[in-house]
Amino acid sequence: MYTPQDRDRLLQVLKEQAEKLQGVLGMLLVGSGAAGFRDEYSDIDVLIVASEPEQVTYITEQMNHYIKDEHRVLRSKLYRHEEDIYVSCILLNNGLGIDMGVWSMKKLRATKPNWTILFDRSGALDSRLKESLSSHTERNLQAEIEDSMSGIWQFIMNAAVSIRRRQTIKAAKDMDMIRDQIIRVLTAAYGVNYDPLKAIDELQDEAVERLKKSYIIHSESAESAQKLHDIVACYFDIILRYQDDADHQKYKTQMLDYVREMLQEELRR
Repeated sequence: MYTPQDRDRLLQVLKEQAEKLQGVLGMLLVGSGAAGFRDEYSDIDVLIVASEPEQVTYITEQMNHYIKDEHRVLRSKLYRHEEDIYVSCILLNNGLGIDMGVWSMKKLRATKPNWTILFDRSGALDSRLKESLSSHTERNLQAEIEDSMSGIWQFIMNAAVSIRRRQTIKAAKDMDMIRDQIIRVLTAAYGVNYDPLKAIDELQDEAVERLKKSYIIHSESAESAQKLHDIVACYFDIILRYQDDADHQKYKTQMLDYVREMLQEELRR
C-alpha cells in the first residue's frame, strides 16, 4: 500500500514529466488534493493544459507511456469526452489511483474552486480559472425544492410498489432516488455548490442522522417498508423546514398515506 510520501513523490515526477512535453502550457492539481489532501486515502487528480486542441492526443499518449513504463500499473482506462478532452484513470500496483485529464486551453474551465496551479508557462491559467468559476451558477434552494417536489411522487410510488412486489434490489435502488433528493435539497440549503455527495456527511444536521439510518436495510420487506416510510417523512420534513406552507404539508400527508396504504401489511409486521 502506498504512503502519503509515495503520493507526493509521484505527483512531483508527473509534474516534471509534463514540463518536458512540447505543447503543455501548465498543470493543475484538482480534486481533493487541490485544497490539501484530505487523508492518506486520497488519490492524485491532475489536469494538464495543452496549448492547442490537436496536441491533446499526443500529450495524453506520452504521459500514459511514461506512467506505464516507469511504474507498475495494475489497471487503466482512457476516456475521450471530447475531441480535446481526455481523462486517464490509472490504478498502480501499490493501490494509488491517478486521474489525469488533458484538456486544451480552449476548453479549460474550473468546475470547482481551489484548483492549484503546479506550473504555468502561459501566465494565463489563473485568470482563466477565476473567470470560468465566476460564471458558475450557485445552487438556488427554492429552485432545488421546486424541481425536487415536482417529481418526488414517482420515486415514492416506485419504491412502494417494488417493496410490495418483494423486489428487494429494485426497492433499494428506488429508495436511493429519494435519498438523492434529500441530499440535493439539504446541501443546497447549506450553500454547498460542489460535490453534494461528498459534503453531506460533514453537515451537522439531525436530518443527516436520519438519512444515515435509512441505509441500514436487509431483505425483509417489513424493514424495507419502514425505511421507505422514514425517508419519505425525512424528505418532507426538510422541505417544510425551508418552505412551510399548506400545500407542502398536504403533499406530505398524501405521500405518507400512500405508503401506509400500499404497504399496510408490511408495516404491521
